[in-house]
Amino acid sequence: MNFYDYFCSQITTDNEDTIDTLLGNHSSKPRNRNIANVFYKAGFIEAWGRGINKIRHGMEAAKLSTPMFESTMGGVAVTIYRKVHNVGTVNDGVNDGVNDDVKLSVTEYRILNLIVKSPVITYLEIMNHLNLSEATVTRGIRKLRTRLYITRKGSDKTGIWIVTNRGKQEWMAYETK
Repeated sequence: MNFYDYFCSQITTDNEDTIDTLLGNHSSKPRNRNIANVFYKAGFIEAWGRGINKIRHGMEAAKLSTPMFESTMGGVAVTIYRKVHNVGTVNDGVNDGVNDDVKLSVTEYRILNLIVKSPVITYLEIMNHLNLSEATVTRGIRKLRTRLYITRKGSDKTGIWIVTNRGKQEWMAYETK
């Protein structure tokens, strides 16, 4: 999935419409009256000709950049900008101290132990060997993957489990208890 700092949509207009016309009071002419009527009856459109002003006022109310309106061939391009967040570091400081002290459960250690001993083991084999439900095994593997103790190489059917260095250290610490 790609994330952009803006969203751009094009509105087709009559040749006599200008950006100034669209930003002021103007009539609305739907391209497909049947689709427009369905949206109106479903409550998605409350009044014709108010969309651009609603966008502008909504952006102002949210304290976001004003959208850019540009004339294009036979239409208007509307570019809406979004706030850019530094996603990589937002929770790093918060979660590092909290998650580092969380220990694995006995069940999670047992799952890790089976994966260390047999990297080709399947969910079904783990369920049968440990007499656990599918949900419990799924939850345990999800936690091991989230904590970066294991990763999966290859497909779900023919792939293998890779125990990371972090996972090996955790497994060895548990084995020496």
